[in-house]
Amino acid sequence: MSLISLVRSVIAKHPAAHPHKVAQLVAEATEADDLHSYYVTALERIVADQVRFDRNATLNSKQRKSSKLDRRQSWWARVLRERVYVGESTWKPLGDCTVDDLDFCITERQTQIGALQGQIIKYEAIRDAMLANNADTAGDLPEGAVDL
Repeated sequence: MSLISLVRSVIAKHPAAHPHKVAQLVAEATEADDLHSYYVTALERIVADQVRFDRNATLNSKQRKSSKLDRRQSWWARVLRERVYVGESTWKPLGDCTVDDLDFCITERQTQIGALQGQIIKYEAIRDAMLANNADTAGDLPEGAVDL
C-alpha cells in the first residue's frame, strides 16, 4: 500500500480526527518494510515547501529596496540562487532559468490563482446559501440549496 493510500484509509476511518491524530494513526499502521519509502514520500513535500518558503521570503524581502548598493546586490545574488520548479520534475536555480522556464513558472502560478478563485466562489456560494436559509452550519442547508 502506498503512503497516500494508507493516509486516505485512516482519514476515512477517522473523518473528524485532527491531522496530528491522523498522522499518529498512520505512523502506528506503517509496516517496518515501508518506513523508508514512506519517510521519503513525506519529506519530499516538506522539502518542496521549504524551498518555496525560502524563495518567496527572498523575493518578498524589503532588502531589494535598500538604498545601500551592497545589500541590493546581496539580495539579487540570493534571488538568483533560489530554486524554482520548471516542469518535468526539474528544479533550477532562478539564475539558470530561461524565458521558457519563467513562462512555465508564470503559467503555473496563474493556474493556481484560478483554482483558488474557483474555491473562493464556491465558499461564497455556500455562505450566501447559509445566510439565505438562516442555516447555522453548512450541514444545516437543505439539499439543493447550493449550486456548485
